[in-house]
Amino acid sequence: VKKAMLESPYPLIVVGDFNALPIGLTYHCLQVGMRDCFLETSRFRLGRTFMHGQIIGARIDYILCSRKLQPYWCLVEEVPGSDHYPLIASIEWAPDSDNH
Repeated sequence: VKKAMLESPYPLIVVGDFNALPIGLTYHCLQVGMRDCFLETSRFRLGRTFMHGQIIGARIDYILCSRKLQPYWCLVEEVPGSDHYPLIASIEWAPDSDNH
């Protein structure tokens, strides 16, 4: 995945269940050079997208975007019936980007 990200000539939005905490190697490798939409727009930078067993309040689902894009808001929607809570984000061209 990281190889494809690095080879892309286009601004990217990478969305998914990484099955990795923010302190993990998978997250670290994928987020280098990207913006974490939740972290950049969350007031307290605390969130949970996974609720199962002993791992309560873990964030393992992410929306990352290229630096040429700007996240304006991102929220976790707590819906019944799933152990994952979906992320929803608003992303636009970054104000200093020349890719309009």
